[in-house]
Amino acid sequence: MVWVCLADARHVAVDAKDVSPVFCYEAKQRSVGGYVRTCDWRFDFRRRDELESQRLVSLLERKAENLRARLIEHLGNNVFGKMIARGDDMGEPMKVAVEVLADMAARDWPTAVPVCGSPSYKLTSYDLDAMLIEVDLLLSWFWPFHKKSEPGDEVKAEFSKIWQSLLADINPNKPVWTLRDYHSPNLLWIPERKGLRRVGIIDTQDCVLGHPAYDLVSMLQDARVDVDFRQADKLYDYYCELRSATGNFNAREFSRAFAILGAQRATKILGIFARLSKRDGKHER
Repeated sequence: MVWVCLADARHVAVDAKDVSPVFCYEAKQRSVGGYVRTCDWRFDFRRRDELESQRLVSLLERKAENLRARLIEHLGNNVFGKMIARGDDMGEPMKVAVEVLADMAARDWPTAVPVCGSPSYKLTSYDLDAMLIEVDLLLSWFWPFHKKSEPGDEVKAEFSKIWQSLLADINPNKPVWTLRDYHSPNLLWIPERKGLRRVGIIDTQDCVLGHPAYDLVSMLQDARVDVDFRQADKLYDYYCELRSATGNFNAREFSRAFAILGAQRATKILGIFARLSKRDGKHER
């Protein structure tokens, strides 16, 4: 499946087999100035205004044998982040997005998924080593950005020791697919649907096996929009109610994991934003 953002900001999903050469060809022929990441099947054309949506839809729906692609889903343009910026009522969308996460936590998730014409894709574990690499972004980028100096060896050692002691206990009994970017830019509201299908999700290619608290942190402590603390608390309680109703839910353990992973994510994001500014010249969050 391929997620595509069209020129008018609508999101569609495409049932695709060997479709990457087609998009590469289109990107080259039309000079859209975008990039194509064929390794994860996600296509993002930066200068969308040069890519006519109807032409792309026509391309995807073509029955030519050499294309082998079919438009299967239209997600609309109700991106959570844009809805929040407009001042839309986010009560129901946010609530259903929490329900999606609670439902995911109750399911058994495979560690590998089949890929047409390729070996199965194995999901990596969001383990201690992975999380330590991420928090190190603060020392590598935010520290010198903020303090105008490099951290000393003692600072590095103490920093690593603290985080190792905190993160060592984050071992979920039942790991779930953790999207890591379950937040306002990647969630879409589709009110005409029923139940959990009212929430569309994109940007899932970095999915790992991790703790179910992480994606809830991503949503309630969104780094790109301000989520009201009272609303976040109510949604957190609602999530815990949903999980408790299914049984086998340790609210105390989950609360601790939520707090630690929230701090870990914030630490990582500080480093990422500093890196975006210093290395890439991107100064907006």
